[in-house]
Amino acid sequence: MSKNKQPYFEIINIQKELNEYKKLCKNKSKKFKYYLDWKHYMKPLLERLDDSEKTTNFKHFIINKKRTENNTNQVYVAIILFAYTTLISFVKMDLNILSGAFLIIVLLFMVVLSHDDYNKDCCFFSDVIEIIEEIEKERENNLS
Repeated sequence: MSKNKQPYFEIINIQKELNEYKKLCKNKSKKFKYYLDWKHYMKPLLERLDDSEKTTNFKHFIINKKRTENNTNQVYVAIILFAYTTLISFVKMDLNILSGAFLIIVLLFMVVLSHDDYNKDCCFFSDVIEIIEEIEKERENNLS
């Protein structure tokens, strides 16, 4: 496997699909208008995981990506709490409130924008897992 390629690159380019998903969430996608349009596009890609071992391994890979994003979200929450308490201490100490408040507001704005982006990543991974589970269930029903 090449250094620049992610696992399962031959099946799906996760970064490309994640970027398209984010555009869809912001109603800026030229490719998809609705979630179901995206889902109908993704399902055949994921069905290319043609055996249960590949499907299980890929699903675990996506679950781990989601866990990483969840951990990042926890860091953002901690930063937001830190910024908020710092702002309160500026107000209580009456020290250069204007510059301190401005700095904290800029920090909070940047954190909130980044947090929203990471939240969409988690949603993407959750939706991919949901589609994989749907494929697994269909395969199971076809075997019965």
